[in-house]
Amino acid sequence: MFYSCLGARNQTGIQGTDVNLTCTNKTWSEIFFVIWNITLHHRECTISLKDDGQSRNTCGGNWALLNTSSGEPYLLIPNISPHDEGLYECQVAYKEGTHSVNISLILLVSPRVSAWLKWQGSKRVAVCVAEKGKPAASVHWRISGNLTTPQTKPQELPGGFYTVRSVLELPEDTAEENVTCVVNHPSWEEEHTIRAVHLRCAVWWVLLLIPAVLGLAGLYLGRRRLTALRHCGWSGCKSSQEVASPSIDDVEELEPYASYFQKINFIYNPCA
Repeated sequence: MFYSCLGARNQTGIQGTDVNLTCTNKTWSEIFFVIWNITLHHRECTISLKDDGQSRNTCGGNWALLNTSSGEPYLLIPNISPHDEGLYECQVAYKEGTHSVNISLILLVSPRVSAWLKWQGSKRVAVCVAEKGKPAASVHWRISGNLTTPQTKPQELPGGFYTVRSVLELPEDTAEENVTCVVNHPSWEEEHTIRAVHLRCAVWWVLLLIPAVLGLAGLYLGRRRLTALRHCGWSGCKSSQEVASPSIDDVEELEPYASYFQKINFIYNPCA
């Protein structure tokens, strides 16, 4: 008896991971051929394999039709990216009939999350942003152990990405260390949490770090220059390989400055 069946389903894949698409549990002891007709946003291609070993692949790249240890065929899509989203139609012919399935491959992209506190007029507010996620993330606030969800409207970006921005006005008696942003996304097995930091803290740390880093870089480059000049004379400078690496003395001379910078950071805390 000859059977024919058709199915459809959605399958998700996290950006940067490998995805395996399967359309039958039949093995090659029963299968005559497998054909994948793939329709993407920017192209169409085909990958097929027959039981006599003949194969075809117009998709290129690292895509491949492989088999499990028990002989069941599957389509491997390595390192999935937005270019791999689309419709994957599989057709299988086997001894008892045929089987077809349409799989819509949907990409999941984890958002970048940041949170901070700021003054908005005379009111103190907490801001949490989940940027460029796919699909949109859900954003909540945990204030002193209690969960709250202000209304948010995701901003749709090109390519189906979303940015979610949540702003919460804080009661006057709320301690800053008790304000936490909670973000959920299908690409994560668990929720992500981040404590909101006051903007003045981030700004002060940047202001402290920039001159310190520039100062250490200047000392290092100056020392490199002096080392190079020692090796120069009327006969010319030695090769770059001879003077490129700083000596042990150079490192030892820089260490007091690094220690001094660490002490400054420990003593001066603008967020206290």
